[in-house]
Amino acid sequence: MFSNAAISSLSKHTVAELHMSQLGRLFTVNVCGMAACVKHAARATVEGRVRGSIACTGSVGGSRGGPIATDYIMSKHAVLGLMRSASMQLAEHGISVNWVSPNGLSTPLTCKLGGMNEEEAREDCRNWWEG
Repeated sequence: MFSNAAISSLSKHTVAELHMSQLGRLFTVNVCGMAACVKHAARATVEGRVRGSIACTGSVGGSRGGPIATDYIMSKHAVLGLMRSASMQLAEHGISVNWVSPNGLSTPLTCKLGGMNEEEAREDCRNWWEG
């Protein structure tokens, strides 16, 4: 099972500029959506006595933090906690739970959301972790 529930932050904000009204929607999708996927996959695999794995899409930001997009980073930290807890709880049933941690990618959606062309988006992704 692969769980890939996520939306990005609507702005490039710092913690001092955190939009509390946007935080709820982002957490509903990124955290609650991921939790629902993992919960139902766990129930189905345990009840069906199926050994296997559940993979979750995280983010490099979920284990490091970042200079902007505080809400998104917070949500990916929550997903990491979910994955760690689920992996401990489901191991006895022969089910592994892991996450992949991609960094930013220059995609048509990234370009559109950032108002950038492809090269600008690539440079933005390269500079993300340098602050």
